[in-house]
Amino acid sequence: MIRTLLVPLDGSRMAESILPAAAALAGSLDASIVLLHIPERNPPENIHGNPHLQTAAEAQRYLNEVARRFFPSEVSVRTHVHMESSKDVAGSIAAHSQEIDFDLVVMCVHGRHALRHLRRGFLAQQLVSRSTAPVLVFRAGELSGDRSFLPTTLLLPLDRLPGHDRSVAVTRDLARAWGARVVLLAVVPTFFTLTGRLSAASRLLPGTTYQALDMSKEAAYEYLSGIQRSLEAEGLSAASIVLRGYPARTIRRAARRYAGDLLILCTHGRAGAEAFWFDSVASRVCSRTHLPCLLVPAVTPKSRD
Repeated sequence: MIRTLLVPLDGSRMAESILPAAAALAGSLDASIVLLHIPERNPPENIHGNPHLQTAAEAQRYLNEVARRFFPSEVSVRTHVHMESSKDVAGSIAAHSQEIDFDLVVMCVHGRHALRHLRRGFLAQQLVSRSTAPVLVFRAGELSGDRSFLPTTLLLPLDRLPGHDRSVAVTRDLARAWGARVVLLAVVPTFFTLTGRLSAASRLLPGTTYQALDMSKEAAYEYLSGIQRSLEAEGLSAASIVLRGYPARTIRRAARRYAGDLLILCTHGRAGAEAFWFDSVASRVCSRTHLPCLLVPAVTPKSRD
């Protein structure tokens, strides 16, 4: 269950744009909020057009003011300022999981391709690669100014890789809390969208490849149907969809077609942060989709080594 939301703040208005959504999430999940500031070593004078927080005392005053302005009295809000400056902000946030015991990180990025190119996008991918807690990422420009964030349709792509039971468990908890419908999605390549070694092998054995892809489609549907039945047995609304094509592109199109409110992606990141961000399906989906993305680490940091 999600009981504690961690919201990292750097003092910028861009980072603050996540706060109405965080307040709505806390209310709907009956969760508490922890506002966190990690002072950077050799910080810039300004960040995203706003003065950078320079001292621990200044940061504490800022977090107290944010707690007062953005959160209703019924939401439990704590503040935490890391007393030592850090050159590894993502590592410091991940390290606070033992001290704060948070279940979900909520943060925003800026711009269409921010998840690949801008600083806070880099911070988001570092967190996913190094923490066991899911990271919920919004785009600053697409956040509403009210507290109405309450998803009704959750889109969950799955590919039968180990560790995806974590994303199913998180999705189940959120669907139960919000009364949301879950759309389970699997993407099976077509003959012409195979990549890498599979593409090379398909040229040598085209008939066998076509048969294997058809069998993969059937297996994917059986896999999703089993999860769907387990969700429905708990009184949740769920559907299973298997599509063909390039995984990242097909997932983004499905998000538009099925009117999802939140895209939940399981990530692996076994080859390190850079490989995770630039090569994974999750990164390619998240960098271009219009939806908020919940990134769920499939494995713990130790097992990635």
